[in-house]
Amino acid sequence: MYLPGLFIKNKIQKRQLSIKRAFPDALDLLLICVESGMPIEAAFRKVAQEIGSQSIPLAEEFTGPTTNCLICRTAARLTKTLPSAPTSRA
Repeated sequence: MYLPGLFIKNKIQKRQLSIKRAFPDALDLLLICVESGMPIEAAFRKVAQEIGSQSIPLAEEFTGPTTNCLICRTAARLTKTLPSAPTSRA
């Protein structure tokens, strides 16, 4: 049981170190994108693309929120455009 725990601990440490090293650059790029007027979803996508060469785990983390934002926006648009369900009268 000792070896699997050591293996997982090592993987966790490598992932955390990779994210910590690339995070300042990712935040700088995100700030630049947003300040230039880019929508937040596009800014997240851009950061994920650019930071992928430095840290794949961090790029993966930036793609998750992008997907979630797009899904939420699409759902919000659909609820506004769909007609209300008719109410039945008993």
